[in-house]
Amino acid sequence: MNRRWLVAAIAIATALLVLNETVFVVGEGRQAVVTSFGRPLRVINGSGTHEAGPQFKIPFLQQAAVLDRREMALETPAAEVTSADGRPLEIETLVAWRISDPLAFWRTLSDETTAGDRLSALTATAMASALAPASAADIAARRPDLTAKALAELQARAAAEHLGVEVANLAIRRVNLPAAGVEAADARISRDFQQKAGQIRTQGETDRRQILADADRKAAETIAKANEQAAAVRGSADALATDLYAAAYGKDPDFARFYRTMRAYEAALAQPGATLVLSPDSDFFKYLRLGAKAK
Repeated sequence: MNRRWLVAAIAIATALLVLNETVFVVGEGRQAVVTSFGRPLRVINGSGTHEAGPQFKIPFLQQAAVLDRREMALETPAAEVTSADGRPLEIETLVAWRISDPLAFWRTLSDETTAGDRLSALTATAMASALAPASAADIAARRPDLTAKALAELQARAAAEHLGVEVANLAIRRVNLPAAGVEAADARISRDFQQKAGQIRTQGETDRRQILADADRKAAETIAKANEQAAAVRGSADALATDLYAAAYGKDPDFARFYRTMRAYEAALAQPGATLVLSPDSDFFKYLRLGAKAK
């Protein structure tokens, strides 16, 4: 009797095991990929079909991977992005996605956990590519435009890898500036400003020297030109005076001799402390001795 119950129990357990391996249920919001030894055979309740409910497969020879058919939300880990002005940022995003090609999804990702990890990595790359050329202020001011750019790149990357997923939307949940990053960014910005200030001072000193050199050169050229013009004027005046003197001397030789002697007196005696050692009877003093009668 006990043996009969044992055989019955084993038969019932075997039947339940076979039934469990044969029948599976695909809900309205789910889809399934039936495989055999790693080879995909068919898709149940895929996009555009309505096959929800109990389904059958060959026990032990076929397996069913049940996947979500609905749109899913993925909260990605904070991705580190360095903005154009050198500020390190932590970007947290929310990705809306769905499985669009179950066969491709099963081949490349196999399950939703792996898909989440892969999409998180692609999202971090897309965000870095879209946000890195912008400054921190631009990211805050142009968030919708930059998010749309990141979404387009994420969709392109997912399609290029044939993941079998469709990215419907991307939103930036939070932008954080780490405390350590703030200090590092401030120090880097300070160094950049000091470097630029040094470059400006160096350029200013170079410009100052160039301006002074140009001013000195122009002053020297102006003085040389003025001296040249003054010499020309003096030459013309001397020539004119010579002509006048010659004309005057020709008309009155006595006056000419008198005038030249007076100029000689002025040149010799007008100097302070001048001393002349001459005989009183010297011809040089004849106008002083004789006055106008001197010849």
